[in-house]
Amino acid sequence: RSEEATRELVDRYGLPADSVHSIGGVGATMGNAAATAEYISTNREKIGRIDHIDLVTNDYHMLRAWIMFSQGLLEKTTSEKLNVTDDDKRSVQKLLDEGLPTKEGWNPERIRETREKVMQILQPYFSSSEIWVQPTVVEDTLEEDGAGAPAKEQYARMLRNNKWVKETVQFEYKGIADLLEGRYRGK
Repeated sequence: RSEEATRELVDRYGLPADSVHSIGGVGATMGNAAATAEYISTNREKIGRIDHIDLVTNDYHMLRAWIMFSQGLLEKTTSEKLNVTDDDKRSVQKLLDEGLPTKEGWNPERIRETREKVMQILQPYFSSSEIWVQPTVVEDTLEEDGAGAPAKEQYARMLRNNKWVKETVQFEYKGIADLLEGRYRGK
């Protein structure tokens, strides 16, 4: 998929071919995070000093992806392991539980609110990392860039209100809890 995405960015979106690199990766988000950390580490002379990366993904997936990329870069740049206190794990779990869709209704804004609150708790754990992970939410970008472009704004709404997102966010949040407890088995 990495090679396909590279071609798409060059052919469809017109990015210069020498500015887009496929770095591979094994598995899904965790594999992508590890591949990114490894690429930055082994290509420092070529790419120079990097103090942050932009992580681009969907709103519902951003929190888990941000944690995985932040964790991967923390380990690669400092050799530290992510070790969240039990109190902070409980606080995160409470926020995740409160942020889940309910039978009474669905508010996509809860995903952003939950992400921001959880990130506020976890940011200090990544403070010693040499590289900061900056979240760039696809839906936000479409809405910001969509001024006068109804199709982009409509697509952003469809992404936020998609039935699949409502059903999947519970698995994202379970993955976050498993990740913080050291039980995550994804790749």
